[in-house]
Amino acid sequence: MEYQMVDEAAHPDGKSPRTLSGALYQFAGLDRSHARPAGQLNLSKIVVNGSRIEHWLNGVRVVAADTASEEFRIAASQAPGRTRRALDYLSHEGPIAIQSHTGAVWIRNIKLRRRPRAR
Repeated sequence: MEYQMVDEAAHPDGKSPRTLSGALYQFAGLDRSHARPAGQLNLSKIVVNGSRIEHWLNGVRVVAADTASEEFRIAASQAPGRTRRALDYLSHEGPIAIQSHTGAVWIRNIKLRRRPRAR
């Protein structure tokens, strides 16, 4: 699954709700952009609790999705095939990756926390 961060003024993804900064790329979009312009720091937070995913951007919850919901299954069926392959990994632990397709990216202060599983 991908937390989208894009220069919305310069990239075509900045024109679609499902690919704006903060979107759950191609699965859950935003009503409007909450991203700061390229070159300014954006504060992002991703919360995953079971099948629920939240994306926060600059203090605003921009995505709240439940991967077990009918709404999510419908959105997934409309996503491009290469994006739907991410669903194969929902039930597995896997790597966290940061990628850039074009241009420079600056990232700082990454913190990962894993809550202990309830017994």
